[in-house]
Amino acid sequence: RWTGKDAEALRELEDGIRAARQKHDDAKWIALVGQKIDILYRNNDFKNTVKTIRDALAQRSSIDKAVRGELLYVLAVSLSLLNDSQADHYFEESIRLARLSQQEDIAAERMRNYSAALAEKGEYGKSNTLLQQLCKLDTRYNRASAIRASMANNYINLRQLDSARLCLEAAEKNERELDAQGKGNLNRRANIEQLRNIINFSDGRKVSSLRFNRYCDSVTAAMRD
Repeated sequence: RWTGKDAEALRELEDGIRAARQKHDDAKWIALVGQKIDILYRNNDFKNTVKTIRDALAQRSSIDKAVRGELLYVLAVSLSLLNDSQADHYFEESIRLARLSQQEDIAAERMRNYSAALAEKGEYGKSNTLLQQLCKLDTRYNRASAIRASMANNYINLRQLDSARLCLEAAEKNERELDAQGKGNLNRRANIEQLRNIINFSDGRKVSSLRFNRYCDSVTAAMRD
């Protein structure tokens, strides 16, 4: 009904939100607010996403912990995309609420994305500390190639190359295992190869993209088949 008509959808949602608030229908109100936030966020309108979430939190103090945590998480992501330092507080609060609600998988995913936001603004040590906490929270992440590659990237930026090598070796090993199971990922592989070349260059060793190019050729051939 509203596909491709976001402006119209937002107008109707505003009417619905107002009516639900007047009727004290909290369930309908939060559902409509969530739809509005989804549209704003999808359109990269992060300023209005932030405003809508803050208004919603100010209007209702008794929102369910899980819902409040989700709102705070979207608020954190939006603020980080606006380079607002308040993002950290909301990331941390959203993680706390997820854990209070025993939503460990959700807490882990928020920790992972928070670590990426920290790395993006150059807080590499804090990012790695969070990734280490993530691995303790959920041991499935402990050997994950994407997590180990992220840690390697942070260590490279911290000029701690010995630690970077160890993390990268773990990432490479896990990615080979995934590839053997048919679960390889081109983006992960590209990131790992880039990090390997950086470390090789730092060590005075040869830098080559040949192996990765061959891998890409094999993926392209498989897609054609």
